[in-house]
Amino acid sequence: MMPRTTPSVLSLAALAALCLPAIAQTTPPDTPPPPASASPAPSVAPAPDQPPAAPAYLPYASLPAQIADLLADPAVSRDHWGIMVTSLDGARIFALNEAQLFQPASNAKLFTTAAALALLGPDRRFQTDVTAEGELTKKGELKGDLVLKGGGDANFDSQLFPYAPPQTGAAANASAVPPLQPLAAINELADQVVAKGLKVVDGDLIGDDTYFAYDPYPQDWSQDDLLWGYGAPVSALTIHDNQIDVTITPTTHLKPANIRFNPDLPYYAGTHEVSTADYVDHNSILFERERGSKNLDIYGGVSPKAGPDHEEVAIDNPAEYAALALETALEARGVKVKGGVRTRHWDPKDSGPFLSATREPI
Repeated sequence: MMPRTTPSVLSLAALAALCLPAIAQTTPPDTPPPPASASPAPSVAPAPDQPPAAPAYLPYASLPAQIADLLADPAVSRDHWGIMVTSLDGARIFALNEAQLFQPASNAKLFTTAAALALLGPDRRFQTDVTAEGELTKKGELKGDLVLKGGGDANFDSQLFPYAPPQTGAAANASAVPPLQPLAAINELADQVVAKGLKVVDGDLIGDDTYFAYDPYPQDWSQDDLLWGYGAPVSALTIHDNQIDVTITPTTHLKPANIRFNPDLPYYAGTHEVSTADYVDHNSILFERERGSKNLDIYGGVSPKAGPDHEEVAIDNPAEYAALALETALEARGVKVKGGVRTRHWDPKDSGPFLSATREPI
């Protein structure tokens, strides 16, 4: 078994969520901003179901003024804010519009991340394994299937890990981090497999994401979002953030544009008809793919005046894509996979009862 582990990556914002959860909801543009001198006043007394206020000792004394300065910034002053700050024992420190209802949107990630940090701990490691289901002969032939099994690592072969904050100017040149090679983790696993002496796989290469129940899309997700990287499916075998980066670059007038996929694997097929147009100053691209389909159509035009168009397209079945990536890496190293690429999911509806007993009728 060839494992690959990565540390859990939990944002510092998660820690802030334990003491400073804030939710913003944009108001219409015609809503007048509050006067520059206005500052949010903390609630004088907690509601009956609210925890008691914490003592106003030194560390918290300047908090209302700090929040007032932040919310007076023109960039956020037109928004509607709800803030509730408590100490770790639940005592209330500061509140602003805390009893009003908001649409939390992505702020909910602060709480899920904080919960993961609290339950899993900062030292949790996630492991992705390659295992052989069958006998490996002395000649390097596997009499069975080769399985790539995910362990819930959200950062497996991610282009965003480790995170480096954006910098500009001389600082950016001095601390430039070379871009990660696509599928570096897959290539690392492939090297380990070859080092074990594997030369032929008689069976299939299986992408196994049974560590999680197979429920790729929450029921409330919009169908329109599932095409894009921010609507990618959930999987225990995540790869490359479950998305493919698509770059469409203009060429010469009325000629086909250059379309590049990263990673570049033979996963999606489809019609690609994007031309270059010098007479416009913007790009207009249409992507189409039905849920569950591996047919991705791309139409439209790009302009040299606007430059390349960059999009992130969701991977329909991450476990299948990961298995395909490993198969491609192994074949590039001389390993022959006689079977095909397939997936192994866990559908809870197909599971039997945990315990059962049969009795004769009375």
